[in-house]
Amino acid sequence: MIKNKYQGMFCAIFVLFAFISGIVCAEDVPENAHNKRYGSGWDCDQGYIAKNKECLKIVIPQNAYLSDYAYGKGWECLHGFKEEKNNCNPVHVPENAFLNMSGETWECARGYQQTKDNRCVKVDVPEHGYLSDQSYTTGWACDRGYRVQDDTCVQIKVPAHAFLDDGSYDTGWQCERGYEEVAQSCKKIILPENARLDYSGNDWECNRPFKRKDNTCLRSKGR
Repeated sequence: MIKNKYQGMFCAIFVLFAFISGIVCAEDVPENAHNKRYGSGWDCDQGYIAKNKECLKIVIPQNAYLSDYAYGKGWECLHGFKEEKNNCNPVHVPENAFLNMSGETWECARGYQQTKDNRCVKVDVPEHGYLSDQSYTTGWACDRGYRVQDDTCVQIKVPAHAFLDDGSYDTGWQCERGYEEVAQSCKKIILPENARLDYSGNDWECNRPFKRKDNTCLRSKGR
């Protein structure tokens, strides 16, 4: 009997505590807010933003819209407008340009290049050249077999026993294997005794245990 009495009291206290907790939790939710679907806490209603445990109405400037992001100002500028001092000002797109994917800035159309004063001027492509997005300074590059010289493309003079090489920025060509560059020409490599061509194919090195000295391969001392 006593046991049942204490059990009843415990159940009553538990129910009362749960009821009071529910009231406290409900009171903790500010105006213009709602409880989260999962877990504890609350979120502001749409059109409101949390600040100092309150939900304040979001003031949306002209040319903006409510943002779904939980953090930040609660609004974003429309495509074609850019935020400046809590306003959304239109992006000025100069002639021969277009809005980029972000909608907050612009890019010059192909064949045009941006200047320091934010204009898009036509790229002057020289003869034997072509438009290139990889060339940020000029906007153009030379055809294969030509190299840049000032504002023109001059033909690369490839000597005998050489081939065009885009990796050789100074000359534009490289000697064939077994030849070395000498005074803008390719000279055949004469291998001394106990030597072989190195990994590049344009020079030589000594076989082990020989060491290179001038144009010969000498045996290392102590071997």
